[in-house]
Amino acid sequence: MSDNEIELFIEGGLPSGFPLSAKAGLKVRRTWERRGKEFTETICAKCSNELADLEERVADDDSFADLLVDGLDRAIRSPDDEYREVLASIVANAFADHAKIDQYQRLMKDVQDLDPFDLRVLVAAYSQDRHPAGKISPDELYLMDTHGLGIVHASLPRLRALGLIAIVEDLARLAPPKQTPAIETDQGWIGTTWGSWAYEQCRDAYES
Repeated sequence: MSDNEIELFIEGGLPSGFPLSAKAGLKVRRTWERRGKEFTETICAKCSNELADLEERVADDDSFADLLVDGLDRAIRSPDDEYREVLASIVANAFADHAKIDQYQRLMKDVQDLDPFDLRVLVAAYSQDRHPAGKISPDELYLMDTHGLGIVHASLPRLRALGLIAIVEDLARLAPPKQTPAIETDQGWIGTTWGSWAYEQCRDAYES
């Protein structure tokens, strides 16, 4: 997607009757344009391709085009660098492995349903570098809630609702017989195959 196409996309994304001054509106447009350009550049860097290759795939593949546009739409609106990198990673990985386009489309929708803090909780839960034994202390997760507002408690059910983590009862009811939990906590939170795969797509943004 060229710079001109990003600008047109952004123009269409601003609501009519934008309730701020022209100066403020210009600032928003410039911020979105910068994020959009960074988004496409990150995709190209991650999949080691040129922008022309990305544009060719968009022109030839509707599924990939939809995925990229969904990611771009969210990326330009997010101030979080790591969150935007996760969105770019999903698109880049889909470019490299089109056979899994359905999984990447699902993951894109899941990430769009989460906020940046939710993704940090997901990465912390699955990080083998920090937890070599594959387990995580609930107390360590709760330390992420530096203001004591209970936001970790809010993140865990959201991750569970998307199948990114589970509790023992979930796996007993739904999981394949041979599934091995990726993590288990003292409070019964365990990992899932889907959550472990999602973590692998997100981890570079947080662990690089």
